Parts: sequence; C-alpha cells; structure tokens
Amino acid sequence: MNMRPLRILSYTIFFLGVIIGLALAAVTIWNKTEAISYFFRGAKHDPFHGLRCPVFLAPPKTGTVTLVFTTPTEEEDTFFSR
Repeated sequence: MNMRPLRILSYTIFFLGVIIGLALAAVTIWNKTEAISYFFRGAKHDPFHGLRCPVFLAPPKTGTVTLVFTTPTEEEDTFFSR
C-alpha cells in the first residue's frame, strides 16, 4: 500500500490547523489592540470608585445605573466608563 498520499494529507491537515490557530490568535490580539487604541485618549485619570450598580442584572430584567461626574473647572469633558 502506498502511504505517500496519506502522509501528504496528514501534513496538509496539520499545517492547516496550525495556520487556523495562528489566524485566530492574530484576530484576538488585533481586537484587543484596536480596542485599547480606540478608547485610550492619552490622559491619565485616577480610578473612580464612586459608581454603585446592581451586582447582577439578567438580560430580561431592567435596572437603572446612575453616574454623576463633577469637574472642578467650567470646561466640558467627555468621560468613558464601562
């Protein structure tokens, strides 16, 4: 029996799996990098610990989360919270 076609098929499947794994890793790294560069404005702020939220909110339920920022100056500022 000629084993060469099976060996070529096994190498092909193996390297296809390696390429798919590397592509998935690259997509994951790109996603994180793009999210950081999109939301990072370059300004350093102290952490905000004054937010009070429900501990758990299931998808069919609704709730209210209130967030109030005060600035010491009259300048308008945009805040990002997640």
